[in-house]
Amino acid sequence: MRSTPTRLLFRKKITAVFADGSSKMNLGIATVVRMLKGAANVPVEVAEDAAARKLLAELARSAGRTVERAAAGVFLTPPVVQPGVDQRAVPIVPAIPAGPKPRRTRGNGKVKPRAVRKYPTLSTTFLQGSLIGQIKAVFKSRETNPKKVADFKLALANGDCTWDLLPLSKSLIAKLQTLGIEVPATAD
Repeated sequence: MRSTPTRLLFRKKITAVFADGSSKMNLGIATVVRMLKGAANVPVEVAEDAAARKLLAELARSAGRTVERAAAGVFLTPPVVQPGVDQRAVPIVPAIPAGPKPRRTRGNGKVKPRAVRKYPTLSTTFLQGSLIGQIKAVFKSRETNPKKVADFKLALANGDCTWDLLPLSKSLIAKLQTLGIEVPATAD
């Protein structure tokens, strides 16, 4: 019967060697735990690296077994059952990996509060541009960003956008009227 291994090899993964000489490689812990049910002492060969030792410890914990080192080698031994003592199976809780690492901050760890913008939808480059460009930009985005129209009206009312006393073309005046902005008589 191939289900019970006669020897386990721990490298990066677990390899089970059976009595008939065959082997299964790259086994998961759950598979090996099922294989170990009913098996007595199982000899173990562990690689020198820490990952293999950690894998062996995790398997022993999951299978409820202990790792015993003897002169003949290392063995996975089943738990000792004492007669007359009620030993209930303790549910095995898989190791939960730690949560995400906290973000590291630069400097003294203080966070600088964001500046509150007077017109959130209008950028500083928008306010530095020409009036004609501003009108075209607001008109173009009037349906997708109606807040931009409201911010532009507020900027005009506050004097942050100026009319430049330029004569405006009929198409620009029509765009301003579509937006609901009054055109001063000097801009006509």
